Amino acid sequence: MAAARHLTRRELVMLLREPAKGWLDTRVHDQVLLGAQRIYRAKVVSRRTFSRVFVVQVEIGAERVKLLFFRFGRGLTDLIREGMTIYVEGIAKAGDGGVEMAQPKVMEFEELPKPDFVPVYSSKVDRRELDGLVAGVLDGSLTLPVPEAFIESESLTPFVEVVRKLHRDGFVAPEREWLDHTAAAIEAWLLAESIVKASSIRREPLGATVDMAAAARDAESRLGFRLTGDQRSGLEQIGKMLSGVDYAGAMLIGDVGTGKSLVAAVAARAVLDAGHAVLVMEPNSILARQIADTFRRIGIEPQIVTGSDDGAPAAHCVIGTHALLHRAYGGEREIGLVVVDETQKFGVSQFQSLFRRHERARLLQMTATPLPRSMMRSRLGGMKVLRMRETPRPRTVQTHVVTEPGTLKRIVISAMRREGTKMFIVHPSIGSHVMESVNRTYRNMTLMRDRGLFPATSELVVLHGDMDEQEKERALRRFMEAPGSAALICTSIVEIGVDCEGANVVVVRDASRHGLSQLHQIRGRVGRHGETGHCFLYCAPDAKPEVYERLAFFAATNDGFEIADYDMQLRGYGDLIGLAQKGRIMRLDLTDALHFHLFHAAMAWMEEGGG
Repeated sequence: MAAARHLTRRELVMLLREPAKGWLDTRVHDQVLLGAQRIYRAKVVSRRTFSRVFVVQVEIGAERVKLLFFRFGRGLTDLIREGMTIYVEGIAKAGDGGVEMAQPKVMEFEELPKPDFVPVYSSKVDRRELDGLVAGVLDGSLTLPVPEAFIESESLTPFVEVVRKLHRDGFVAPEREWLDHTAAAIEAWLLAESIVKASSIRREPLGATVDMAAAARDAESRLGFRLTGDQRSGLEQIGKMLSGVDYAGAMLIGDVGTGKSLVAAVAARAVLDAGHAVLVMEPNSILARQIADTFRRIGIEPQIVTGSDDGAPAAHCVIGTHALLHRAYGGEREIGLVVVDETQKFGVSQFQSLFRRHERARLLQMTATPLPRSMMRSRLGGMKVLRMRETPRPRTVQTHVVTEPGTLKRIVISAMRREGTKMFIVHPSIGSHVMESVNRTYRNMTLMRDRGLFPATSELVVLHGDMDEQEKERALRRFMEAPGSAALICTSIVEIGVDCEGANVVVVRDASRHGLSQLHQIRGRVGRHGETGHCFLYCAPDAKPEVYERLAFFAATNDGFEIADYDMQLRGYGDLIGLAQKGRIMRLDLTDALHFHLFHAAMAWMEEGGG
C-alpha cells in the first residue's frame, strides 16, 4: 500500500463542498412516487416517434406513465418494443396529459446499481475522482491536513465519519449541522494557517534605512503645505512595514480627496532614497499618468509603462498598467515597494503575482472601497489596514434615489441650465443594450437642447469602452474644456481616472445594475474641488424592495469603508485562502459566532505550537 498523503484543498472542497445533492433509491419500484428520483419496472404499452420527441406509454404498477425522450437515436428506438419490460430511472411529474417522465435513463437488468441507495451529485462533479477520494479517506491512504486532535478538542464529528455520512451512508437532518461544523473547523484551520504563513514571510529589513519622516518633510517643503494627520499616520505605519517591524503588506483605504496618491508618492520617495526601486500598478493609462504627475511634484521622475510600450522597464520608479504583469523589471536596483492602486480593479492573482516576483518587496494596496475578501482578511489580521478620513478641504456629495423618469428629466434640464455645470450621465457597462441606451440618451438630450430646454451652446459628449484610447482622450478633453455647461453621456468607464473641475452632478441610470463599490467610485467623480456634488441614482419604480434597501443605505453614507462592509454582508467575503473575491466557498461562515470561535481556536492552537 502506498504511503498516506494529505488531501489538497481542492480535494477537500470536492469532499466537503460537494456532498450528495440527494440520495437515489436504487431498489426497483412498482409504484410511482412523484418528485422522487427512482428506478421503476415498466411495461411498454405503446411507442411513437415524432420529429423531435420519442414518446413511450408504459405501465408502472397500476399507473399509466408517459416517457418523453428529447434526445434519442436508433439504439433506443430499436431497444424499446411494445409488450416488453424495461427499467427506467427518472423523476415522475404530473403533466397536462397525466404522469410524465422527461428523458429517463433506460437500463438493462444487469446494469441496475447493487446498493439500495447511492448519492446523486451535480453534473459538474467528476464522479470517478470523487469516488477515489472517498475510498482513500475511508481506507486511510488520504489524510486530513489538519490535526485530528484539533477536531477532537472542539468535540466535533471526526473527518472520516463526515466523509462516510456525506458520501456513503447518508445522514438524518439533525446531523447536518454537526457535519457542517466539522467542515467549517477544517477550513478555519487552513485559513488560520495561511494567515500565519503570510504574516511571517519577508520580515527582514530591506537592507537600508527607510527614513519616512525625512521623505515627508521634503515633500511638504516642495508642495508648500503640510500633510494631514491621517497622511502622516499612514506614512508612519508604512515606514514600520518597510523596516520589517510590521506586516509585509498594507491596505490604504480612503475616499476621494484624502490624498492616498500623495502618501504612495512619499513612501516611494523614502524607498528610492534608501537605494531600492518602486513599482506602481494602475488599472488604466489615464490614472497612470495622473499619479505620475503627483510623483513629479515631489521630485520623482517615473517611467510610464502601458500595453503599447516595448521592452523591460528599467527606471528606479516604474508606473504602469496591467502591462507590468507581463514585463520583467530590468533595472539594477532591488524592488522595495509594490503599489497597487484601485486594487478592486485587479484579480487577487494579478497583484500577488507582481508582488511575489520580488522577494523582499512590501505591498501597498490602495482603494476607496475594498472588496469583500480584502475586508474580511483585514479583520482577521491578514494585512495592516490604514484608514484615511481627513481631507485637506471639505468635500460634500448629496445622494438621492429617483424613481420617476419625469423627475429625472427635470433634474437633467435644471443642471444643464446652470452655467459651467459639468454633468455625468452614467449607464451600466454590461448588457446587450448598453450602446443603444447610451445613444438614446444622447438623442433625447440633443432634442431637448434643440427645443431650447437648456442652452444651445451646451456640449454633449459620448464616451464608452469601445472607443480607442485617442477617441477617449479627445472626448474627455471636449467635456472638460467646454466653456459652458456640458454632459458626458457614458458607461461606467468613468468610475476611475476622471478628475474634472466643475463636475458637480452625476446621474446613474439603472443604478441597481451597478455594484455598491462601483457606485461609490462613480459618485467620487463629483464635488472634488470644493463645490457641493449631487449624485442621482435612477431606479425603476417596480424594483424589488431589497434593491431600494441597498440603494437607500448607499445614499445615507459617503464612507467607502462602511459601504464595503455592507457589501461584504450582502455578497459574502469570497475565498479567504484562494482567489474568489465574493460568495462562499466551503462551509466556514465567519459571521456565525461558532465558526468565528473555530477560527480563533485554530489561531490559538498554532500560537501554542499545536500546528
